[in-house]
Amino acid sequence: MHPKLGVQVGFQSEGLNEVHCFGSATEDSIFDIASVSKAFMTSYLCMIGVEKKLLSLDSKVSDFFECSEDLSEISIKEMLSHTSGLAAWLPMYGLVSSRKEAKSYLLNLKIDKKTKGERLYSDLGFMIIGFILEEVFKNNLDKIFLDHVLSPLGLKKTFFQNTLNAESMPTSNGNPFEKTLIQDRKIEVTKSIKWRDKVIQNEVNDFNCSYIFEGVSGHCGIFSNSFDLLEITKSLLENAIVSGAIRNSFMNDLIQGNALGFLADSKLMKFKLDKNWRGHHGFTGCSVFLNTESNEAFTFLSNRQVAGLRNNKYPDWKLN
Repeated sequence: MHPKLGVQVGFQSEGLNEVHCFGSATEDSIFDIASVSKAFMTSYLCMIGVEKKLLSLDSKVSDFFECSEDLSEISIKEMLSHTSGLAAWLPMYGLVSSRKEAKSYLLNLKIDKKTKGERLYSDLGFMIIGFILEEVFKNNLDKIFLDHVLSPLGLKKTFFQNTLNAESMPTSNGNPFEKTLIQDRKIEVTKSIKWRDKVIQNEVNDFNCSYIFEGVSGHCGIFSNSFDLLEITKSLLENAIVSGAIRNSFMNDLIQGNALGFLADSKLMKFKLDKNWRGHHGFTGCSVFLNTESNEAFTFLSNRQVAGLRNNKYPDWKLN
């Protein structure tokens, strides 16, 4: 029997927030927001790093680490916009045994020069950005986010796997979709994979993040709710942590329909939003978007994977 579906929807306008809950969700529910972390953690920390002059959007991977020749000229800007030529995804848990090994593996990757400059959504680029942020801030990614975003905003309901002190909404029963990715893409793994065969709760659904990255990575890892996420969007709208100039350099520089870490193309957003909206979706069933022109934001948090696979795919939960 699948756990029950729950949805939490939040709205923000003129600085005021409201949140509504449906199904099994309550105002206390905490969701695994998956790749929403890319925009509202990793990209946000990049903004802070640029403002503090710890890095620039044109900084190359080789400015921070010894790396493969292919990666040496890849910039943070290219990774944020998914135009680096890096592959979309790899089952790191079938290739390496630890976070340290993952870092070495990633820094020695080759790129597909045919796709460089074209938008190919890549988790791998954001994993690398996470390591760059740790290098320049001289701290672990979760501590950086706590020190520079969560604590200044006084947020108490946003966690990582290692700090979660409340029951999170259950996500999928194991990782069936990741299994199909390996099979469909004929990816050769070098290590035995110990798949989770339980309902995933209080662990990051993304198995790379949960297992290899111990719940903390640049591509996903945050647990949160609509109340905290609306405060994070509000801090961006009101320039509470970074200047409007820095924020706009990330939000308004569009490359292949993508802002820097934020979706901007209405075809990608799926919500038929106008051109001023920026945000991100998460595989678990979550979306967060903001509009710097109208000073509005919304959250749509769900645990849609509990519905299970349908023809080897999850049902399309996004609005058409």
